[in-house]
Amino acid sequence: MSITLYYIKYLQNLVDKLIGEYRLKSILLIATTSEGESLEHVMRHTYASPLLLWNLDYSEFKEFVYELNPPRESVDDELWRLTGGNPRALIEIVDVFNWNTSLWVKSIEAKLKAITETVGKSKLRRVLENIDALLHGYEVRKKLIEYNLIVYVAYPTLAFKKLNVDQELGIGEYYAWQIPAYKRILLKIIQD
Repeated sequence: MSITLYYIKYLQNLVDKLIGEYRLKSILLIATTSEGESLEHVMRHTYASPLLLWNLDYSEFKEFVYELNPPRESVDDELWRLTGGNPRALIEIVDVFNWNTSLWVKSIEAKLKAITETVGKSKLRRVLENIDALLHGYEVRKKLIEYNLIVYVAYPTLAFKKLNVDQELGIGEYYAWQIPAYKRILLKIIQD
């Protein structure tokens, strides 16, 4: 049994214990998880109601970039095209790669080359053209979720809004790339 399944079972037992011990009529348990396999485990339960904690919008992202004192003006547009407003990716670029987006992209390329070989270029090509093709590609979808490259986005966000479809950022109606850089790098790899 995976650590995720143990965690979910622990949370279920905790709810039962709290209800029994304190004679509660109901309890609301909020748990955060990465979007990958752990979300699938949680969604097996009909009482779970997932909400997406999605990326920052452009204006919020731009404000965040300038709070971090970028080395040059206009860096925000490049970072937006690579991260789609993902704060974790931005912090990694700043803290680990000292604002060097080229090095950051190269660090991702090595990982994605191995994934390309595992999944196959022809299967990835279809997904790169239309991310929602994953609705009909279980094996590819499973692998991309396992590698935490995509997320199911048909759930509402914490603000109870549905994400807008945006091909450039790799956001479909049902699936999205975690960050646009994954889509861009995979496109480059399969074209080489």
